[in-house]
Amino acid sequence: MNSAQGPVFYIHIGVPKTATTTIQSFFTMHRDALLQRGVLYPTSIANSDGHSELHRVLSAVLEPDSVPWLDGLRKHMENRNVIASLFEEVARTKAKTVVLSAESLAFMRRPERLRRALAPYSSRVLVYLRRQDDFLASFYNQLIKSRLYAATFDEFLRQHADNAIDLRDFRTPLPMCDYERLLNLWADAFGSKNILAGVYEDYDLPGGILRDVAAKMEIDISGLRLPDADTNPALRPSILSLKRRVNGLLSSENERVTCQLLFTSYVDGSEGIEVSHEQMAANIRRRQTILARYQQGNARAAEKLFNCRRLLFKEPSEYDSPLPDFSEKDWEDGRHGIAVQMIARLITDVSQPKN
Repeated sequence: MNSAQGPVFYIHIGVPKTATTTIQSFFTMHRDALLQRGVLYPTSIANSDGHSELHRVLSAVLEPDSVPWLDGLRKHMENRNVIASLFEEVARTKAKTVVLSAESLAFMRRPERLRRALAPYSSRVLVYLRRQDDFLASFYNQLIKSRLYAATFDEFLRQHADNAIDLRDFRTPLPMCDYERLLNLWADAFGSKNILAGVYEDYDLPGGILRDVAAKMEIDISGLRLPDADTNPALRPSILSLKRRVNGLLSSENERVTCQLLFTSYVDGSEGIEVSHEQMAANIRRRQTILARYQQGNARAAEKLFNCRRLLFKEPSEYDSPLPDFSEKDWEDGRHGIAVQMIARLITDVSQPKN
């Protein structure tokens, strides 16, 4: 098919922790209404109807070695021609715009495979960047929240620096923190003019980023309901420390699921935290240390893809929340350790298979 006659594909690759769940939930919720406006959010290639799982199969089948934790999905889909199914849905719906969204795509080391797969059509890549210290803090919170990860934040940062985080073949997206490298990789594959980049912190979330997504994709979302809350909120700081310790006493997938369900009600990192001036200053220094390794790359990315923007991100300040291990001191009391053991034992008991 001639690209001039076909629709334009917009490929949203994340990065993770930049309101990807909010964006995917919006397109899933309004799929029918958007299709009436010529915008297709495909479902034909999905393994499930979960909004975050609709399109991750693309990375699983096109570059399985970059997403080894999706190997089960790849095997499930190995007898299906995913690209052919996608193209059939595009032809059937006669859509003018096709939106694909999966942060697993940002893990790809050879995105030209995706470009070649979609070659009959014009493609543009949408990516949002988040200041690296906030990205790492948010990603760490997600690991504690949704997996049985039990490392401290300092240990997590050291593992990140050594690219040594081991979660049953789960390769973390930490190399993505090198945004210059990430943008160059996708620009080489799709062409610089087809990279649509934004800075996560520029928008009043969650609705603001959706308006920017729509503007970049040139689609009409007028009259469609925008979310008024984060659809994937973080664990509260005090609960983060508790769950990290409980995680260290669990091991099975059933226990992981039960534990995640138990702590679901303790999300939203907006709880009030008393921070002294000394702690605030220490927080800023730690953030600056994390950002130092990315400073030059961020400056080059700002110049290349953000119209010579002076700074890609604002500097850390007293308005930044404390980093994830701020509440660790609350757990020095021995009674807290007993509580952790009791919670872990309860989760293990509840997770036992029923006869």
